[in-house]
Amino acid sequence: MHISGPAARWWQSVESRLSHVSWKIFRTHLLDRFGKDEHDLLIRKLFHIKQTGTVAEYISQFTELVDQLAAYESTADSKYYTMCFIDGLRPEIRSIVLLHRPRNLDTACALASLQDEVGDPPKLRDFKRPAYSSFTAAPVKGPHPLPSPAQFDKSKPAVDSKSPVSVQPSSDQDKLTALKAYHRAMGQCYKCGDKWSRGHSCPQAVQLHVVQELWELFQLHTDEAADSSQDSEGELNVAISMAALTGIQTPRTLKFRGHLQSHDILILLDSGSSHTFVGQALAAQLVGSIPVAKPFTVQVADGGHLLCVSEFRACHWSIHSYEFQSDLKILPLQHYDLIVGMDWLE
Repeated sequence: MHISGPAARWWQSVESRLSHVSWKIFRTHLLDRFGKDEHDLLIRKLFHIKQTGTVAEYISQFTELVDQLAAYESTADSKYYTMCFIDGLRPEIRSIVLLHRPRNLDTACALASLQDEVGDPPKLRDFKRPAYSSFTAAPVKGPHPLPSPAQFDKSKPAVDSKSPVSVQPSSDQDKLTALKAYHRAMGQCYKCGDKWSRGHSCPQAVQLHVVQELWELFQLHTDEAADSSQDSEGELNVAISMAALTGIQTPRTLKFRGHLQSHDILILLDSGSSHTFVGQALAAQLVGSIPVAKPFTVQVADGGHLLCVSEFRACHWSIHSYEFQSDLKILPLQHYDLIVGMDWLE
């Protein structure tokens, strides 16, 4: 009365032959008919069982399968079940359990549960073994790629190619970005312009060509009309550094001994001063000074001002046997006879 499904249909076919046999014989016939297939099915499940959820769910499914197989294999090796259990774990948990080399199924289950409780380690399946060689070659870095061309809005009217109109960045930030991209494309440091390499450090003094690039980028140079207006209204943006007035030595200055109209003079080569200046005390002993068209003020680095009313035009001076020619503006200098500034350096 407890046989159902395929077993019930089987019983109908053999009832006439087995209705009067003993229970032991009946059990043998029943296991021969259905037990062999069930045993094979359980073995296949053992080979293909995998962890799809938590470790606790996987342990429950695996131990239930082992208990069912125990009815057929009472002498099965415990090591066999242990390795099947480990192979079914997720890769990140399996690697940790294998490192401990558990001796039986209970130990493997405990280790897997503990690892699942502690947390997931880095996934070893995503790890790629680096290629090592006996010699480590320094990476060769080529120039950075040039920036992509600017995108133009087709909805806007096109600019006549004959008209002298240049396309420029819309803001100072765009201009600075363009300058950085240019230096990177050339393999240079965008701050100092020197060749960039790992461990590069910018020098304390800025090179003149870097300043020139900034002037050209931001279009700070004046045109000829502005220059002519400055000549008529007086010199503008004339400055002198504190090192030239105080005599304090700085990293951006150089001192020389020279000659000016047979006078021994002390010369300061100063990148912080905009023009070349001569002291009033020395100017009183020289010939050829002329008044400027219009007196102008010279900006001092500390915020003060000095008044210039006269100058020397195309005055010759020398350092050792090297001769130079400069326009000298007369200022009250106490520590140096001649200040050579950026107008001469350029």
